[in-house]
Amino acid sequence: MLSTVSRLFLKLAGWKLEGAVPAATRCVMIAAPHTSNWDFYYMLLMNWSLGLKVSWMGKASMFRPPFAGLMRRMGGIPVYRDTGSGMVDQMKAAFDETDFLRLLIPAEGTRSYRSRWRSGFYHIARHSGVPIVPTFLDYRRKIGRVGPEIEVTGRISADMDRIREFYSGVTGRVAANFGDIVLAEEEQAAVA
Repeated sequence: MLSTVSRLFLKLAGWKLEGAVPAATRCVMIAAPHTSNWDFYYMLLMNWSLGLKVSWMGKASMFRPPFAGLMRRMGGIPVYRDTGSGMVDQMKAAFDETDFLRLLIPAEGTRSYRSRWRSGFYHIARHSGVPIVPTFLDYRRKIGRVGPEIEVTGRISADMDRIREFYSGVTGRVAANFGDIVLAEEEQAAVA
């Protein structure tokens, strides 16, 4: 039912979907561009319309009553910032506990312009031994796409080149807020 309603809503809004459901039942999915509040809702609708069950991270404060149950049913996983365990370790633990987790992460980390992406998605995938599946919402063409699985090799620039190729020509809702697809680790390696 959720899949049908989501598909209908996207069709009425003029969106088309491309790509296929990833074969991997455990993966990190990149949600980009992330330039507007609308991206979260459209991305969930896109995934639901494809029948994809996805999870996403949220501040632990979002999971307080009375909304905790709803947030978890929608795929939310709380991230605790006040523990000694960092986000990468918490998500690795979540992957270690299950045979099914498709974790959707906005790699930019914010809707505002950033000169580079945050690298947490990459490190979560690498430490958890799961592939990365890039997805996009191209507002110019009104196309949502789920990309191919990208195995993480540990060669950051080579892996990121494949991700950059996937996002080439994609326009976010607020185009000026979609920053460069580069990680700090790549910049540091170039300087060294």
